[in-house]
Amino acid sequence: MPLCCVVWILLDRQFMRKMACLFVLLLFLVFKGNAQGIFKIHGAFTSLKKEMKVVLVYNLNHKQVRDSTLTRNGLFDFVGTVPSTLPVKATLGFLPLADHPNTSYVEQLLSIDEQDFFLEKGTVLVNGSSKMNTALITGGKTQQDLLSLQVMKSEERDKMLKLQDEMIPLLIQSQGFGIDSNQKVQALSAQMQPLVKKMREKEEIFIKTHPDSYVTLDLVAQRSRMIHAGNLTKMLGGLSPRLRNSKPAKEMLRRLDVEKQTAAGVRAMDFNQPDADGNLISLHSFKGKYVLLNFWASWSEASRGENLDLLTLYLEFKDKGFEILSVSLDAEREQWLNAVREDHLVWPQLSDLRGWNNKAAQIYAITSVPKSFLIGPDGRIVGKDLFGEALLEKLEEVLR
Repeated sequence: MPLCCVVWILLDRQFMRKMACLFVLLLFLVFKGNAQGIFKIHGAFTSLKKEMKVVLVYNLNHKQVRDSTLTRNGLFDFVGTVPSTLPVKATLGFLPLADHPNTSYVEQLLSIDEQDFFLEKGTVLVNGSSKMNTALITGGKTQQDLLSLQVMKSEERDKMLKLQDEMIPLLIQSQGFGIDSNQKVQALSAQMQPLVKKMREKEEIFIKTHPDSYVTLDLVAQRSRMIHAGNLTKMLGGLSPRLRNSKPAKEMLRRLDVEKQTAAGVRAMDFNQPDADGNLISLHSFKGKYVLLNFWASWSEASRGENLDLLTLYLEFKDKGFEILSVSLDAEREQWLNAVREDHLVWPQLSDLRGWNNKAAQIYAITSVPKSFLIGPDGRIVGKDLFGEALLEKLEEVLR
């Protein structure tokens, strides 16, 4: 007789009732936890010259999850949880030449060795020689679909990797300067362009022939920020009913609506948000001026680089009816205000410290930063994503 049966017989009725209540509670917790699925990643590399740090990165509910481990005899493992309903786009990488004082930022950036894959509940196997970007990653159904796409693009991808291997030393040597005039770099870039075009054409074939694959949904999402709204509507219409009703597809449809609501000539949507002192500031309170509504974050290098140009333009045009209203997608107050001080941002700074869930960012469907909208004195949008020279030319045009 099984041990559980023996114990059950020996228990008195009162204790059995207590155990029954506990059992019900455990069942509740188990079924409640079923929304999450356990994943296990096992990696095996046969020719690593030294032990490496392995980094796993993925996003859940607009929050980045980052985990790391060290290889041991070429092996590594990760264990975690992901939603059981949707696969998660993730990245596995060997840490670049970080923490070396004599290694330049450009060299660190170009030394990144990583590969994207789809993470689902179950076991993921990563098998390779010495490089992550050429390793074979196997797992669930969505990862199988991704492997099918990679096979379709393998000829072009292999050629691209060889060209990249030739280009990286040149870029490291130049430290990113004078690239436009470097004939070898330009020649390699010219060879890459038709390969990129061919891979995109094969992706289009995959989209049409795999309407119920989450890989297709990811490909459509990648294109959603670059293609015309009409083409995106057509792509979404080609998805299976299951994927059309998924959360990512609905978010893309919402962004389409926001695109219409933020087109040139449309009145900008108002919002209120606190400044550093807790005062609620509204966008419409700046009516009568040209206002650049700028979404940014302290952790975004692109945003921080753009701040320098914005400061120059602000000092030049602030007395001519121009204002900037910056909304930070930071979640930590100290990091936000430190960046404001370091970048010498002297115009109004707002944040509700909700990160990607920032209320204003949701109203304007912000999915990346920096993002900007130039709003006229009448409260209507004049242009968007104007940076650098393009913004300077527009301000010179409207503030003459």
